[in-house]
Amino acid sequence: MKKLIAACTTLAPTYPGFLNVSHDENGSFIVTVRGDPIQSDGNVDAGPFAVVTLTAGEWQTFVAEAAK
Repeated sequence: MKKLIAACTTLAPTYPGFLNVSHDENGSFIVTVRGDPIQSDGNVDAGPFAVVTLTAGEWQTFVAEAAK
């Protein structure tokens, strides 16, 4: 079971982008990112979406580098 660590979203009123970080039972960290929707010719398409799984060591390195 995943445990939510942090989530952040934009203040857009509908379908905003978001960042979600979860910690898995096996010790890995799952980072999910979705960008704001893309509007063109009156249509609204889902924004870019990505999921990456990091080991505990990779996560610690990421956090240390981000804090610099």
